[in-house]
Amino acid sequence: DEASYVNVLVDVVAETLHLIASRRLMRVILHELLKTRSSVRWSDWIEGIASLNTRGNIRLSQYQEASVYAMKDVALHFGRVLECDSSDLLDKVTRYKGCVSICTAGLAPEMASLLASLVLHWAYETRTESDAASPCLFLFDDALPLIHGSQSAEAEGGTSPLTTWSFMGRSRGLGILAAAQNFSLVSPALRNNCETIVICGGSVGADARELAAHLHLTKEQQLKLTQMQPGEVVVYSRSVWHLPVFGRVPLIP
Repeated sequence: DEASYVNVLVDVVAETLHLIASRRLMRVILHELLKTRSSVRWSDWIEGIASLNTRGNIRLSQYQEASVYAMKDVALHFGRVLECDSSDLLDKVTRYKGCVSICTAGLAPEMASLLASLVLHWAYETRTESDAASPCLFLFDDALPLIHGSQSAEAEGGTSPLTTWSFMGRSRGLGILAAAQNFSLVSPALRNNCETIVICGGSVGADARELAAHLHLTKEQQLKLTQMQPGEVVVYSRSVWHLPVFGRVPLIP
């Protein structure tokens, strides 16, 4: 329903932009705007928050200033993309039978995370459990900024927004394949809900220690992680086999 949709949307935006304290204000304004119109543009949402009379309430004024500032920054990054009353673009993207590439080069990590989360949110809201028979896989390259364990004091549980969708979408056939360089910096919530881990290349320092602890490796196996050569992989897929498996991928001529 509309209330549920608004709640999830506000959570996505607030968590991605580190506006947890402003979340209630953002939710109330969006609900009020939807009472008098069928759709709300991003600029309408900003204007609604900015026009709220917060005189005499210092804390509310701070929440207002923080949310307006962050949301205007989003508008500067995405421009008219967020100013459509309606569009079938995301529906076509998520229903397309094939590969669709979205380039986020040049976007700040928060903006790339917001874009990814909004697309995943759309896919989740528009699919049902019957769609699970036709999986939709999202591949994120160089994904560490999107799946890191948050260092922000405002973030709840150190969970990145993208991590939430990694386990929410399973019942609707949504999957995430994320490639990252540093396992030790990946969100703990994502690690614990990850079905398959593929290790390519040598892992040293904190990454090797974290992987060894997560996969229950011996000292000898942990040392092997630091010595892996190109083409060598370690694969752990807990629903297939309870132990990690070492192997080699043939080099492409």
